[in-house]
Amino acid sequence: MTSPVEIRGEPRFRLLFERAPVAIWDEDFSGVKDFLDDLFFSGVIDIRRHLQSNPDLVGDAIRRVQVRHVNRIAREFYGADSEEDLIRALPSLFDATALQVFTDEIVALAEGATTFTAELLAITLTGERRLVQMNVSLLLAEADDWSQVVVTFTDLTERKRLEQSLELANEKLRRVNADLEQFAFAAAHDLTEPLRTISLYAQLLQKFQTERLGPAADTALASILQNTSRMRTLVGDLLTYAQMAEPADLSRCPGVDANTIAREVLLGIAGAIEEAGASVDVSCALPAVAIQAGHLRQLLQNLLVNAIKYRSPDRAVEVRLTASQSSGEAVFCVSDNGIGIGPDYQNRIFGIFNRLHGIEIEGSGIGLALCKKIIEQYNGRLWVESEEGSGSKFYFAIPSPAYIQPR
Repeated sequence: MTSPVEIRGEPRFRLLFERAPVAIWDEDFSGVKDFLDDLFFSGVIDIRRHLQSNPDLVGDAIRRVQVRHVNRIAREFYGADSEEDLIRALPSLFDATALQVFTDEIVALAEGATTFTAELLAITLTGERRLVQMNVSLLLAEADDWSQVVVTFTDLTERKRLEQSLELANEKLRRVNADLEQFAFAAAHDLTEPLRTISLYAQLLQKFQTERLGPAADTALASILQNTSRMRTLVGDLLTYAQMAEPADLSRCPGVDANTIAREVLLGIAGAIEEAGASVDVSCALPAVAIQAGHLRQLLQNLLVNAIKYRSPDRAVEVRLTASQSSGEAVFCVSDNGIGIGPDYQNRIFGIFNRLHGIEIEGSGIGLALCKKIIEQYNGRLWVESEEGSGSKFYFAIPSPAYIQPR
């Protein structure tokens, strides 16, 4: 490579070139083009094979590249004090990998390409190897002599390190999630059996020893049964929540008929509807959605049961389920005329164990947290609009099947 010459053009362009945020070389490949033309003229047809068979020719081609200018970022990347120092050192920084990349580059240009991109480990003047993305652009002039070539380097070393760190962190997180899920299964089993035993003996005492133990004991036994029942529900809900560790593969979620799922949910909660004397109106035009049927069932069941559960004591219960299509997603709404939610609590209710009412209203405090976790798996949204004393509208939005991109 020859010594640098002044860059052609206005001083303003030179200043922009020098201050660019990436490493840039302004180069003249005219000598390389002459070198390739001579090979073609001598009868060489397959340039790549010829260069691979004669590796010394690649070094000859490199020496024909004339570097006009190297900007500040390029000098700093290589650890050079000046353009002259870097340009003189460049030929010695080509290892076998860099020679192969340069071969690919000039073969691509010889075949008519005007751009070339590759990743390579560049060697700095201190011997450090840094991963870069090289972009070569041939600016064709009327003479088509390859006299204007711009080469840029983007340092990928830090990004690669961060990607590797992120992958390690994700792998650790996957292992932790697997351990937590295994622990949840074990804990659920270990807790369920003692609770079943406690409940059984409390029922036996209540059935056969009520008169002997007296009213106080009967009250205590009723409390034991109530709390063991709540505990078993809580353990089951926690297990369900723990199983929501892995994100859903949207490409494996075909369109699910929400109308069919809604009918199944209504049959399952028919007892709660009858007990509350509720009117539940479900739109007959619910759209298909890209979600596992079991997940949609959990969403609708939790929201509909909550709408019935948190009812106002002074009016008949009215619940409505509707849905619409909007911007590639299906938006569902479960509205009610219940007790409503104050503005200070509308974000808190989606956290695990965040209940706004005591044990007077049955529940584990996990239902809405579970809904939120399901929705997040599908890159969806979940929110509430409500006023205290005036009912609530719970919305969730998930992608429509037609907008799911296969992985």
